[in-house]
Amino acid sequence: MASKKDLSRVYAITGAESLLVREAVADLKIRAGADGADAFDFAELDGTSATASEIIDAVATVPFLAERRTLLVSRADRLKPDEARHLGERLDRLPATSLLILVFDSQEDERKASPAETALLPMVSKAGEVIKCATPQSAALVSDLQRRADAMGAKLDRAAAVALAEMTSNSLSEAAAELEKCSLYASGGTIDRTIVAKVATPSKDWEVFKMLDAVCAGNLGPALEHLRRLLSETSKIEDAAMRSLFPMMHRQLRILWQAKASETANGVGVFVKRHNFATASEYVQGRSSATVRNLSLGNIAKMMRQLAEADMRLKGQLPAAFPRETLERMLFEMCEIAASRN
Repeated sequence: MASKKDLSRVYAITGAESLLVREAVADLKIRAGADGADAFDFAELDGTSATASEIIDAVATVPFLAERRTLLVSRADRLKPDEARHLGERLDRLPATSLLILVFDSQEDERKASPAETALLPMVSKAGEVIKCATPQSAALVSDLQRRADAMGAKLDRAAAVALAEMTSNSLSEAAAELEKCSLYASGGTIDRTIVAKVATPSKDWEVFKMLDAVCAGNLGPALEHLRRLLSETSKIEDAAMRSLFPMMHRQLRILWQAKASETANGVGVFVKRHNFATASEYVQGRSSATVRNLSLGNIAKMMRQLAEADMRLKGQLPAAFPRETLERMLFEMCEIAASRN
C-alpha cells in the first residue's frame, strides 16, 4: 500500500461494482487518516446539488489534525456540466494538503458517460488518478471470491465459486454479499455447491436468463416457475414488468439474437454498442451460444415480437385479461415458437 505522501490530490472512482467502489474510497480515507469516527478533516458533498466553488472551498480548507483535508463527492456524474467544467479547470491548483475523491455512480459498465464524466475524467487524469472498478471476469472473479472466503475464515471450492458467480450474474458486489451468508451457514467450513444453492439468492438477471433458457428449450413449467419467483415480491405485476422484467428480457433476447447471428456467420458479425454479445463475459457468451443452438434467427425474432405484444397488452393497446395471465401467455407462445424450430 502506498504511503500518505504518495497520494494524489484528486481521484475519480468509476465503475459498476459498488463493492470495489466502497473499498477504493475506504482505502483512500485510511491512507489520508480520515477513516476514524472523529475525523475532523473529512467532509462529504452530493454532486446532485454541489457547485464547483463549494467543492473547492471545502477541500482547500487547511486541515486541523490530519495531513490532508479529504472531501468525498458522491454522485459526481450528476454535477451540472458548467460546474464540472469549472471544477476540472481548477484541479491542478489544489493545495498539497487537499484530497478530493469524486465518485461516479455507474449502474452499468456500458452506460453512456454523463456530461460531467466527459468533462472531468480527462482533467482528473492530468491532475491525479482515475480508479476503475470493473467486474473481474471469469477465472479472476472466481479467484477473487475464493480469496474473500478465505478472509471470512471459510473455504470456497471452485465449483461453488463458479455457481455463485452464475447465480449473481457475474456481479462481484452481489456475489460477495451472498458469500457472507454462505460463510455464516458453513460456520468456517467448506462452502460447496449445495450450500450455495440452498443459501444464496439468485439475481433477477439470473432468473430471467434461466427463464429464457427454459423457454428456448420449450419447457413451459420451469419457465413459469422462474416467472413466479420474479413476480413474488411485487403487488403490481404490470409495474414490475414495465420497470424491470421487460427491459431485462429485451436485453437478453438481443444478446441471444447476436449469439445466433455470430454462429450463423461463423463468428463474424456487426454488434450493437450496448448489450453486446462480442464483449459479454465468457459465461454469458457460452450460455447464450448453448441456448440458441437449436433455434433459428426467425425463432428469436418471433419471441421478440411476443415480448412487444405483451408490452402492448399491459399498456391497453391490445386486448388482454389480467397482467399475470398476459405474461404467462407470452411464455406459452414463446415456448411454442421454440418448439417449432423454424
